[in-house]
Amino acid sequence: MNSRITYLFLLLVALLFTFPACDLLEDPVDEDMRDLFAGDWNCKEYLYGKLQMTYKVTISKDPADDSRIILRNFAFIGEDEQPPFGLVDGESVTIPTQQVCYDQSITVYGTGQYISKNEIHWEYTVEVGGDSFTYTAVYQRIR
Repeated sequence: MNSRITYLFLLLVALLFTFPACDLLEDPVDEDMRDLFAGDWNCKEYLYGKLQMTYKVTISKDPADDSRIILRNFAFIGEDEQPPFGLVDGESVTIPTQQVCYDQSITVYGTGQYISKNEIHWEYTVEVGGDSFTYTAVYQRIR
């Protein structure tokens, strides 16, 4: 009986060595964080805490730069105008200071924060004709 238990024990140990172990140090999945922001958004734009206007913004991934997003109609500049870009870093976006529109007549800069799959919060400044306005905005996903 003792030899039978020893035989079963050795068989069990041998079987354990035949199964591969789980690799707990797997490489992280290379996620494109721009996917959090890409899509069509309904923007509610506020100035001094008062709702100024509501309009649509389309955010897409920049095919030429894997850290950039393109913000069409950002700050209601027009869907056919040269849009600003944002730099995605995790769940945050930085809009560096840049001239937008084809005539370079508007300067924008600011930040955005991913809140959920259906919401982004923004704070940005728009400079036009010597005047400067700082807005807050809430984007809600359309689709």
